[in-house]
Amino acid sequence: MEVGSRPIKQASSDWFTGTVCQDPIVEAPELARVRALNVTFGPGARTAWHTHPLGQTLQVVSGIGLVGLRNEQPQSIKVDDTVWISPGRRTLAWGDSKQQHNPYSYPRGTEWTRGGMAEKGI
Repeated sequence: MEVGSRPIKQASSDWFTGTVCQDPIVEAPELARVRALNVTFGPGARTAWHTHPLGQTLQVVSGIGLVGLRNEQPQSIKVDDTVWISPGRRTLAWGDSKQQHNPYSYPRGTEWTRGGMAEKGI
């Protein structure tokens, strides 16, 4: 059993633009396939395109933001919204241009798109 807090860290600029902080909630051993993060996106911050081989659930706990799937219009997300992203769907998420956005993220593995932040468009 592990008891204690984990440090909040600044997200890697390889996969995020702007100010994005990751606060680990659960980091279970590899076989458990459970990981939960409280991710804070500053205004206008976003992820690079990526997929989650086993899918991803987002639960927005504060602020507003956007989530987009490749070749689809982005959707606004707000407090109390829950988003399910199907396995293997290419996605990105970002904060509103004026407000912080704070979802809990339950990614079951992340595969970042080659080229990271260079790829543009929805």
